[in-house]
Amino acid sequence: MTNKKIAFLHNYFPTGGADKVTVNIANFVCNHGYDTVVLAHESSYDFGVTYPALVKLPDDGDLISDANIEFVINYINDNGIDIFVVPGLAGRILEKIRPNISCKVVYALHSIPFWEATYRLYEKKVAARGHILKKLKWQLITCPRERLVHKYLKSTYRDYRNVYANCDAYVFLCDGYKQSFMRTLGIGDEDGKLHVIHNSERIPENIYLDKRKEIIFVGRLTYEDKRVDRLLRIWKIASPQLPEWQLRIVGSGPEEGLLKTFASRLGLEKITFEGFHRNVKPFYDTASIICLTSTFEGWPLCLTEAQANGVVPVAFGCSDGVKEIIGSSGVNGITVPPFDIDVFADELVALATNEDRLGQMRLNVIEKSKAYSPEVEGRKWVELFNSLCKTKEL
Repeated sequence: MTNKKIAFLHNYFPTGGADKVTVNIANFVCNHGYDTVVLAHESSYDFGVTYPALVKLPDDGDLISDANIEFVINYINDNGIDIFVVPGLAGRILEKIRPNISCKVVYALHSIPFWEATYRLYEKKVAARGHILKKLKWQLITCPRERLVHKYLKSTYRDYRNVYANCDAYVFLCDGYKQSFMRTLGIGDEDGKLHVIHNSERIPENIYLDKRKEIIFVGRLTYEDKRVDRLLRIWKIASPQLPEWQLRIVGSGPEEGLLKTFASRLGLEKITFEGFHRNVKPFYDTASIICLTSTFEGWPLCLTEAQANGVVPVAFGCSDGVKEIIGSSGVNGITVPPFDIDVFADELVALATNEDRLGQMRLNVIEKSKAYSPEVEGRKWVELFNSLCKTKEL
């Protein structure tokens, strides 16, 4: 029997969490009757990805330029694509493509629902830095207006309804996100279009339990979502009580210079900025604790990666995804009420100074991570694809 064909659309590939998820899906479903390809706006195989196949879009400018949209439509139709998967890109892409293709369309939301509204608001705040008039405008006009009339939220809701109308299956990272989507937009699931599939986490071949007194952050250094500045404030409070511990910031991004300056201004010691690393496994091998101080997160892969490597997470409970990954606080990690820096520092110190508790949680998180193995989550993708193609297990 000829394999069915799946095409994924990405903006940048492979660079982030959504790309890792696509690679995991592709490598699982290839053994279940599906061939996969990624259509990418900007792409590179320098990250060591060997599968799926990669096709670059012709226009390096706007992702949804006429040339790129036409290319995607023609590629899908000319190559007999059975399923088109759009992981988290804007709904206007689907609006342009969907009327011109006949294959099934899957939309995968790789973050918390409606995150764009918060991101747009704080994007304005970041742009106002260093400009007195722009800062005043953000404080006196932009932020109060959003709280009063919800301009960004309303446009975000329209985008989400548009995506829902233009797909055959809509995939969420956890049930809490599905319920929030249905409740907020007044959408039911009578037609069975809504699905929940966690991002998968591969179990490492080698897990090192002989950890050092290291605390890490792993991720992109951005203000709108990650808020690593909070972690620096936490370290200012906690570090005097943890004289033998080291904080390592792994990642790069537009906030890197500002964060280094802020760390210096706070007089922080035993902190290093490690920069970007394609392979973060060595950091997981030695670290005991990972901290996440984000404003919002969908399904942070840094937490499941850390758990799989025996690194215990301490995170603000900023979303259903974070709460589900950690589970009962104090068992597979610790969730802290958003965004109480003092409580976070107290929890961090209490964990770091209790070797027995930390050692037990290290074993717990390794076991917890097995619930998100590629075999468990990959099977859900196979079932979804089979239902769309109306095929039985191959």
